Amino acid sequence: MSDILLSKVVSYDLVGSESALAPASGRQLVIHKITAQNRVGSTIDVGLATKIPNDGASLSTNMSVYTLDATATPDAVASTLLDGDTTDIFSTATDDGFLVQATVPFGLVSIVLSQAQSGSPIEAYTYYDGDAYVALTTVDVPATWGVGINTILFVPPHDWATGTTDAVGGDTDKYSLRVIASTAPGQAVQATSIIVGELIEFKEGVLDNAELVFTSPQIGRGNNGLLLEAGSGIIPYFGTAAAANKVSFLYETQQ
Repeated sequence: MSDILLSKVVSYDLVGSESALAPASGRQLVIHKITAQNRVGSTIDVGLATKIPNDGASLSTNMSVYTLDATATPDAVASTLLDGDTTDIFSTATDDGFLVQATVPFGLVSIVLSQAQSGSPIEAYTYYDGDAYVALTTVDVPATWGVGINTILFVPPHDWATGTTDAVGGDTDKYSLRVIASTAPGQAVQATSIIVGELIEFKEGVLDNAELVFTSPQIGRGNNGLLLEAGSGIIPYFGTAAAANKVSFLYETQQ
């Protein structure tokens, strides 16, 4: 472990799609404190998530992504998305969509699109409660699935269970989020990348110039904190993106 506590302050001009702090290759970070400051000029929701590692061999262990066809077996597409290849996440057929799964109850999904929706599709967001897929209460979903970053944010439900149904498919040892178009778009919606994050802190209605603070049980060199492995990172969420939004960290590095 390092001999000193390190600090870092960054501006973050995204809603919630990239890590603001991540371990270097072959290293770990121990996070003691994170402060996310709202500077947009109005009240917004603010959150913090840890990126679920999805590189190399960790992919199949930590998360899965499937495209769903109401008339066919789900297709595993996580590797395709992580390679930057184009994948249809919504076709032009009703009740098609995608399934995101992870080994921990996540709360943030960020998807980059290369082709947007057309028409007026209606999406249904559901999760598996141990018996069936039921409606999910969301904080933020795309009003329109457009080219660029599209973010889904929600507080993990208390009754979320690992597993899925035979009808939906997917992995039985992970937590599942299903998104389908109950009214289909006019053209296929195509994605090129995906990031999934475990929500570690969230607050509704953070005032302008106010902060959301995450603190580990103990602050100080040599004390336990939030451990970030290689491939992970801290993803801030701001309900409105602005270059003035800031995130500060108190942390250590270790091998």
